[in-house]
Amino acid sequence: MKIKLLYLMMFVLVLIIAACSNELHSDLQKYKRDMKPIYKKENSILKDIDELRLNQLDQLIGTEVTVEKRKELNELQDKLEKRIIPEVKDLRKQAENINVSTNEVKDAHNIYMSNVKKKEETITELNEYISLFKQSIKSNEKILEYTNIFEQNKSDAEKNAKLAKNNPEDKEDYEALVSVIDKNSEELSTKAKYLNETQNVQDRADYIEKEIIPLFSKNVKSLNQTNISSKRVNQMRQAQIEVYYTLINYYKERKKGIIIEEKLQKVQVANGVSSQFSYLGKDEKYDKAIERLNK
Repeated sequence: MKIKLLYLMMFVLVLIIAACSNELHSDLQKYKRDMKPIYKKENSILKDIDELRLNQLDQLIGTEVTVEKRKELNELQDKLEKRIIPEVKDLRKQAENINVSTNEVKDAHNIYMSNVKKKEETITELNEYISLFKQSIKSNEKILEYTNIFEQNKSDAEKNAKLAKNNPEDKEDYEALVSVIDKNSEELSTKAKYLNETQNVQDRADYIEKEIIPLFSKNVKSLNQTNISSKRVNQMRQAQIEVYYTLINYYKERKKGIIIEEKLQKVQVANGVSSQFSYLGKDEKYDKAIERLNK
């Protein structure tokens, strides 16, 4: 009796195993059919990504930026934003709608989904990095522009100061204005030193906004309130006021540049663009998982 019962249990077990095997095979075949258009779409995306030559991106962002390189960066970002990113997002949505009934196929599909999401994340980060890098270039150009304007305004102020200094009639007004300018310069020197010694990015940005820029506005006001009747000294004052206004613009742009650089450092691809490209190719782990299920 016990032997018959054992045979019966073994027979039932064999039926269960066969049924499970048939279910897995059926689910896998359906899954592969459903994934065909997704595989096709993915291959098309990978071809488009390969044509972007992202492995040469370091050559664009790691060297002096020329007009030609800036054009290449703009074209690259345009392709990422208008074609690659939307296509990868659509790929991920299509893959999310795939239905499976067995745990084995579900595990394999989860591997695929993980890789697709990593592709989307990597491409998005790459696009963000390029965008920030372009902003950094623009900010540095503006800083250079304001520096040149500052030098010109400073030169004009010095010429007018020299004319006023050498004229006895302007002496009183000249000395009064120089006293105000010197006082302003001492205060600026102290604040600039603190700014250069401050390491925290947000603290530096806040210090520019709350201390440096208001100081220049205060300096302009102090010059305007200085009683001056001499035409030469008044020209000297106007030139110095232009210096202050230029420095306001300079430090506003410097604050913007500080924040951009901080964001650049936080983007993962900033630590090595080429290290991220492994996520943009075919997923060998997924291919091996499907291969095991086929056996």
